[in-house]
Amino acid sequence: MSAPPMTPAMVRAIETSAFHLFISKYYALAATAMLVYDTFLTFDREVDAIWRSQWTAVKALFFFNRYANIGAYVTSIVAINSTWPRDSCLRYVIFPGIFNLIQQVVIGSILMLYTYALFNRSKTVFAITFTVFLVQIVVIGWSLGAITAVPLPRGFVGCIYAGKTGTGIRVQTSWIMQLVFISVAFGLMIWKAITLKKCQVRAPLVTIMTKDGLKYFGVIFTANFVNVMNFSLVKVTQMDSFLNLLSDVSPYACV
Repeated sequence: MSAPPMTPAMVRAIETSAFHLFISKYYALAATAMLVYDTFLTFDREVDAIWRSQWTAVKALFFFNRYANIGAYVTSIVAINSTWPRDSCLRYVIFPGIFNLIQQVVIGSILMLYTYALFNRSKTVFAITFTVFLVQIVVIGWSLGAITAVPLPRGFVGCIYAGKTGTGIRVQTSWIMQLVFISVAFGLMIWKAITLKKCQVRAPLVTIMTKDGLKYFGVIFTANFVNVMNFSLVKVTQMDSFLNLLSDVSPYACV
């Protein structure tokens, strides 16, 4: 006995799902290519300035921030084009969330070192940034329970992660806390730069760090803001992975 014919609404739903899946896959490929290109664009300067220096904790953070993200992207490309069974996909989808947690620890550590150095090792400034950073990490850890695999129609290929139905507040809070942390960190940087300017103190390093920091702030703030709006307003779960990829570009603005 043959299956009943699909209604026009069913056909449109499948076409929409196929379009979103198509966009997600090619966006992942384009983003990976962009990150690899960005890495090799300054590779010669990286070898001179970083590779030949002594190993320190900061150097280790740099290398993780620089190259682990590429590995995560390659893994995502494999997953998004995989034919894994549902059980395997459900085990995989927790990986992007855990990696994002580790990534935020690395990025947060770098930003705290920036502010700590700018304020002459001020314990008060460190306490402020560390408190906000700790809250951010706890919230991100809380949001991991909201991750699941998107159920794809029969014949569709890929393993894509998104937030579970009814758990949007966890994901939104996670992105919001990332916005809060970077706003605090760069707010302190700008405050320091303005204070030095009022005192007519020339500090080229502070100027450079402030300019670079504002560029990073613009990129990551925009990415996280779009993610917050996505989870607040968009109901199509297939688009979640598309916008989550945008935020992964942020570590490269930090280096």
